[in-house]
This record gives sequence, C-alpha cells and structure tokens, in this order.
Amino acid sequence: MSSASGTRHEWEQARLALRRAWRDYLGDGDPSLSDEAYAALLKRVRALEAAHPAWRDWDSPDTRVDALGLEAFPFRRHGWPMRSLAKLYSVEELRDWEQSLVRMLSGAKPPAYVCELKFDGLAISVRYERGRLAAAVTRGDGVTGEEVTRNIKTIRELPHTLPKPLDLEINGEVYYSLKAFDAVNAEREAEGEAAFKNPRNAAAGTLRMLDTSQVRQRRLDMWVYGLAMGE
Repeated sequence: MSSASGTRHEWEQARLALRRAWRDYLGDGDPSLSDEAYAALLKRVRALEAAHPAWRDWDSPDTRVDALGLEAFPFRRHGWPMRSLAKLYSVEELRDWEQSLVRMLSGAKPPAYVCELKFDGLAISVRYERGRLAAAVTRGDGVTGEEVTRNIKTIRELPHTLPKPLDLEINGEVYYSLKAFDAVNAEREAEGEAAFKNPRNAAAGTLRMLDTSQVRQRRLDMWVYGLAMGE
C-alpha cells in the first residue's frame, strides 16, 4: 500500500536499518550509520508512523523494549533544542562561509576569529531539578533524544547534586580520554575481543549499554560547554 507520505516497504526497510544501528551502538560502538543519517532515518520512520498509526508495533522506535520487556532507553524531549555545528570539508567552503558572514554584517567592522579544538564524543544534555540530577538525554534529532540517566551517573566528575537548588540544563560532550580508551582496548584484546576503532564510537556505544556496571568500569568523561537556566 503506497501513499504520498511513503510506502510500507520504505517503512520496513528504514526500521531494519535503525535496528542494525541500534545493535551496533549497544554492542561494540561501531555504528553502521552516522549520527546525521541515524537522526534523519529516525525522523522519517516517525513521520511514516504518524501518517500510518496502524503500522506501529512493539518494535517501533518510540516503543522499543529490551529482552526483559522493559524500555531500554526511552525517548525524551530536551528542555531547549540542542543545535549542531555546520561542517566544512574544503578551504573553498570556508571562504564561502566567510564571504556570507561579511555580507551579513553589511560593512560593519571585520570579524575576528577564535579557533578551538573540539572533543570528539557524544553530545548530551543533563537536566537538574532543584539542584538534583534528574535526566540525561542524548542529542538525537536536536529536539528529542534517548534518556541515558542511569549511565550518565557513572561519570565521576559529574555532580549528582548542586550547591544550590537550581533548575537548569547543561550541554556537554561525553568522551573517552586517550588513556581510558587505550586501557579499554587493552582489556578487550586480552579477552580476545576486537578493539574499538576510535574513542568517539566507543563512547557512544558505552553510554548506550544496558549493563550500567560495565559502563562504570569503562570510565567515561564529560566536558560541559553550555548552560541554560530554568525559569
């Protein structure tokens, strides 16, 4: 059955690709889809299921459950949308960007630039309510992500309570230090398992593991770079 909003075959293939990516994240952290492709595919599946509610079942993205019948990582909306940075892949693209910026400033004083290194990890928002850590949500599509609160609490540097009873949301990057990454790979190789290919994928896979005790042993870190105060 087809319609202007998509076909059942498209929906089935899209869900199959999402399941494969989901297993990758929960397994060895070597995803078959980029974050952008995953978010786009997730958005498409949700749109198809919104247009065809009868297609939804236990394996739909927003109702997925684990083998115990418990919701593994429920989806949750961010208090404030999580924006993403645009990517450039050539000097020409960088020059085009600068020219567009200069045009937008319309003859104002030429801009000055500051460059900084970027942590290559997993973007996340952490919500505090009255000073207590209430929820941690992956970036997802920028509006809705997966809630990984129980795993984020294993990061020792992240406080569970604040000095004051504030309502606020922070944005940050969950990552592996090179020292911790090398240690994890050494343990995996000693046990006959394949080493992670890079720290970013390893961090993404670790944060989505169902066994929180294993997440704690892997010693993830988090760098906070944004703050949004509550009302």
